[in-house]
Amino acid sequence: MDPLATLFVRYRRGDLDALGEVFDRTAPRLLRLAMHLVHSAADAEDLVQATYVQAMRLAATFDAERPLLPWLLALLAGPDVSPASSASR
Repeated sequence: MDPLATLFVRYRRGDLDALGEVFDRTAPRLLRLAMHLVHSAADAEDLVQATYVQAMRLAATFDAERPLLPWLLALLAGPDVSPASSASR
């Protein structure tokens, strides 16, 4: 199992420190994509924050047999989080 997915499963079971570790390991990649989408550092940080909030809401739907990072990136770029994505539709 993907180490990040393992951490996220720990979060789903109530380990908030595991979510902090997921954040520390994935935030830089999410921020790079967010900057590409919105071109503003402040907006990109807001987008990353919204992505983690969405991930927390959808935690039960995450398939732990799959890698976590692509799921987070898809949430970030998806219409529920990214204004750039929803504006292009």
